[in-house]
Amino acid sequence: MKILISTDIEGVAGVFHAEQTRPGNGEYERARVWMTGEANAAVEGAFEAGATEVLVNDSHGGFRNLLPDQIDPRAQLVLGKPRYLA
Repeated sequence: MKILISTDIEGVAGVFHAEQTRPGNGEYERARVWMTGEANAAVEGAFEAGATEVLVNDSHGGFRNLLPDQIDPRAQLVLGKPRYLA
């Protein structure tokens, strides 16, 4: 079973103000950590439920918000743009 997890910083637990969604400040950096943690929790749950492959897609702003060195190594990470449909 293949799973796609699409993430966005709005809606992450603890994110409640626009300042937390914009690069260039400490609140944003903390929100990136939370976003990455929630993505990892979803990855863990997917594998525990029998997934054989998990892709994690960053869907916020410029698509460069997740912390690549902190993502569960079992997952494939999709960052940046442009994005092409294949």
